[in-house]
Amino acid sequence: MESKKCTGVLLTHGDYLGTLAAARAFDRLNVPCFLADERALSMTAFSRSIKKRIPMPPAGDWSAFVARLIDYGKGAPHQLLYPTSDDMAWLLARHQKELKPYFHLYSPDESVIYQLLNKQRLFLSCQAWGIPMPDTLFPANREEVKEQSFANGAWLLKPRTQIGLKYGYKGLVLANNHDMAENFDFFKQRLIYQQDMIAYDADVVLPMLQRYYPHAQQSIISVAGFYHPIRGMRAMASRKIFQFPKRLGVGICFEGTSPPEECARHLQVLFEKSGYFGVFEAEFIWNEETQKHLLIDVNPRFYGQMSFDIQRGLPLPGLVLAAAIQDEAFFQKLWLSDAAIPRPEQWNYANSWLVFWMLACGLLGGRTRLQQIRQWTAWLRHPDRRYADAVYDRTDLKPYFAAIVHQLWKTIKHPRDAWRKYILQSDM
Repeated sequence: MESKKCTGVLLTHGDYLGTLAAARAFDRLNVPCFLADERALSMTAFSRSIKKRIPMPPAGDWSAFVARLIDYGKGAPHQLLYPTSDDMAWLLARHQKELKPYFHLYSPDESVIYQLLNKQRLFLSCQAWGIPMPDTLFPANREEVKEQSFANGAWLLKPRTQIGLKYGYKGLVLANNHDMAENFDFFKQRLIYQQDMIAYDADVVLPMLQRYYPHAQQSIISVAGFYHPIRGMRAMASRKIFQFPKRLGVGICFEGTSPPEECARHLQVLFEKSGYFGVFEAEFIWNEETQKHLLIDVNPRFYGQMSFDIQRGLPLPGLVLAAAIQDEAFFQKLWLSDAAIPRPEQWNYANSWLVFWMLACGLLGGRTRLQQIRQWTAWLRHPDRRYADAVYDRTDLKPYFAAIVHQLWKTIKHPRDAWRKYILQSDM
């Protein structure tokens, strides 16, 4: 099939690590990158990989954001547009018909995206297809919560989806029936969603309950890669060894590992049955009781630690571009290429400036000892494992310093919030 003309790539969310990783990868392919972002001083905006920033309305204003994308596409057609967040994955899928005349897209329809990003629909699908997940409940009110028995440990109260979530908690760990019933309405009142999301699914405002496994902090496996409906799946894996906040947080430090066979098999089934294709990142935890890996999350988009897998030899942005423009020769070359780096499992990955920031905050707050600083420094400089950094790149230093300055500015602007978040909670 003849490939289509491509004039560049339009990325969004300049402060996301996945956006920075994608920009640098496309730059290495000599593909011009543009950044659609409301913030002029985002981390990726400082990258030499970005040719120009396109001013945008706030990403939370969905209708205005999509309208601006269309307006930009009319003046600069034939650019690749691929999601860097849950909201963007949803918006691009939902508005494919309006966006396709102006952009190269590579996304399934909205029902597929919502099936993966709505925890209730994902859970029901996995039940039907034999993919294990943690025990999960979807009560409609606190009375239904009271009817349940939670004798087998702590449970997690969390949103059903992050799509369109304007304000709210990532989750609350609760220990007993009374706490769960009391917190259900409290949690629900603080989940503020986009009206468009509520119109699409009225139940989105209801929290869900999922069995919480304390050991999961040290046993989360990330399997990430690219799924093609004909060629199948290319994937790498990593183990999350530190996240912040520690109970429910974003991954900061990872170690390379081999994808567990059962995890790869479950994802193959999930994507084949659901109809998904493209870049993905999925998280599993190990359940000691059943001796199985349990699926806890799927991200159908560019993802935070994507730089780790790119540096280990998985050309994810290039595969998206080749598939979107239907360049079969380019896609085949990337798909069949062996990883240029030997032993991809023998790598460490971290956001190094954030690691040292948290170590310093922990030391200041009395929660970190000098021995821990020495241990983490040795881990970053491990003699037998190569190291990949989330932000630092000696050929593209400005994003690294921009991230540090932005953190210092937030600390100065909101000192009490920074004290609670970093000084009192930093414990590595």
